[in-house]
Amino acid sequence: MFSVELWQEIFDYFHLNDLWYSFHGLNQHINAIIDRTIVHLNFEQQDSYDYFVDNILPSINITNIRSLKLQNAFEIHDFFSIYSLESLQQIQFLSLNF
Repeated sequence: MFSVELWQEIFDYFHLNDLWYSFHGLNQHINAIIDRTIVHLNFEQQDSYDYFVDNILPSINITNIRSLKLQNAFEIHDFFSIYSLESLQQIQFLSLNF
């Protein structure tokens, strides 16, 4: 089994949707590493946002989000109806496009 650091290096190359779809659920060790992975969210396509909200958002550690880019008023309203801005404790970059 790879070290935690190596898994984290590998996971840095994946978009969160792809990371979750490809690796989450393989075993508890990998799930724990994913849960600690720094998250950069950029929803350029509506279908990626929908998949994220339906399948990933309920399970991620919101404090791991470092950057968030929402593309339209629907995404902005939907995301912030679930989480407050204050819950994004480690956010370093926020882009809201209407």
